Parts: sequence; structure tokens; C-alpha cells
Amino acid sequence: MEKRIVYAPVLIPDRPDSDGDVVTAEQIESWSHEFMALYRNVDLQHTLNNTAVPVESYILKEDKVVESFGKQISLPIGTWVMAVKVLSDEVWQKIKEGHYTGFSIMAVKRTVMDEVSAKGKEVEIPEAAIKRTTLKDLGTDLAVVFVSIVDEPAVPDATFFAFKSKEDTWFDRLKNAFSKTAKKSSEGVKKEEDTMTPEQFEQLLAAVGAINTRLDALESSSTEEVVKAEGEEEEVVEEVVEETPAEEVPAEETPEEEVPAEETEEEDAEALKAQIAELQSQLTQATKARSKKLVPQVTTEPTVVSKSKFTRDASGRRL
Repeated sequence: MEKRIVYAPVLIPDRPDSDGDVVTAEQIESWSHEFMALYRNVDLQHTLNNTAVPVESYILKEDKVVESFGKQISLPIGTWVMAVKVLSDEVWQKIKEGHYTGFSIMAVKRTVMDEVSAKGKEVEIPEAAIKRTTLKDLGTDLAVVFVSIVDEPAVPDATFFAFKSKEDTWFDRLKNAFSKTAKKSSEGVKKEEDTMTPEQFEQLLAAVGAINTRLDALESSSTEEVVKAEGEEEEVVEEVVEETPAEEVPAEETPEEEVPAEETEEEDAEALKAQIAELQSQLTQATKARSKKLVPQVTTEPTVVSKSKFTRDASGRRL
């Protein structure tokens, strides 16, 4: 089902209509509020037969440029913009075809409206009051009681600038939501990559190199201590076997291994490996973003040259 909603200016401050009449922003605001509160009539070509209903009405708080029928229109602060939902199939079709192009108002002297209201009847406009006249003829004390859909608006720029014809489905809304999220995400990644300076890039390289060197030293020290501990263990076992009778030598009296120290070193090594993996991930992203700007260019393998006697894989683990 189609929405059948069109947007257009109703009145534009300080912009003359076809009769040369000009209205102020203050007048427009007062008339628009009264119209929405009391009348809300939207007819066709000033025939007084309603063919649409207002669904939005607002006063511009800032200047706005819109496109209407292929041309740019500047709307100043104080412009009255209204959206209406068209009820007639025939009228909606002619709007889509470009036959009807915008809005025009019908105003009546306030004294006439006061007389009608005082009688307690529904608001009916006397025929004498609806003959074509200008705003200047009516004076300043008037009320806008109808907004008409017309083929030629009295204010040349009061033409349709937005149409809502298609009813959005749940899939359309979901697709639009994902599109906006993906766009924001890509913009965020691009901004993050662009914020890394050459100095920060060099600091990242130095950090990776320092951690690699420390990891090499830690693993080398750990290996030497393990070998040394195994040798001491063998010596102690031999001494115990020589001094103690065979029947009194329990297997569990061998010196305990220095497990806490080894576990601490292993934990340190794992922590350093995790840091290297994280830094190398950042380094890879930074290299892609800065490959054309940094001299000399840095390749992704290996990112740091360290003096190590061990061969390592891309994650920093010893082979």
C-alpha cells in the first residue's frame, strides 16, 4: 500500500506571491498554528472539498535548500512546511504525473469566522467570503482556513519537494539499519588508521623488538636452568644412594624441583607471546595504512630483526 504523502512549503516569509503580497515570519507562524488547531482542511484547487489530511506541519528553524521538479529552491527561516496524506486515487495519480505541483492557501477575514462560531454551527464559509481576493484586500486580521493542492501555487516556490509513495517493509528497514551501521564502522576504522603517525609506527616497531629480545633471553635462561637443575638432581641422588642403606632409601626423598620458578618463567613467556601477537596485529594494520608514506617500507615478515639463536614463526613462538 502506498503512503501517498507529499511535502511542500505553504507560505514563505518575505517572498511575494503572484499578486505581489508579502507576509512576515511572525504572521506565518501564527496562521500555521491556528490552522492546525482549528481547521486542518486540505482541498483541491480551492473547491472546499477535502481530498487530503495534514500529517506534519512545522516552521523551519534554519535555512534549507530543497530540490523541486529539477530545480534548487532556498527556503529561509520561518517557512511553513506541511506534509499531507492524499486520500483520492485520482488526485494522487495526477500528483505523480506532475499535474498538481504544490500548495496554495485560502484565507478569510477573522470577523467572518467569529460570526460563524458565535452561531454555534459548524464552520461554513459564506460564498461572499470565498470569492477570489488578495491578502492585501483582507487586511492583517485574517485566518487561513484551507490549504489547497493546486497546479500553480500562488507563491511560485511553494512546490512539492518530497514524495513518500512506497510503504517500507520490515526488510527495507532492516537493510537500511545494517547499511548505516556498516558505513559508520568503515568510517571508524579508516579514521583510526589515519590517526597513527610515523613516530608512533616507529615506536611500535621498537616495542616489538624489545619484547622479542626479552623473550629470547628468558627462554635461553630457562633452558640453561632446567639443564643445570637436572644435573644437580642426578648428583644429589647419587650421594644419597651412597650414604644411605639400600633398604632405607625412599624414592620420594629426591630433592624437589624448583617448580614455582619455572612456572613463573613460563607464565612470563606466555604473557610476552600474547603481547607480541597483539603488537604484530597492530603492526600489520599500520603497515597497510602507511605502506606508501613510510620510507623505507616495512614488510610484514618478519617485522623486527632480533639477535636470536632461535627460529620463530609469525606469532613469535620458537620452532
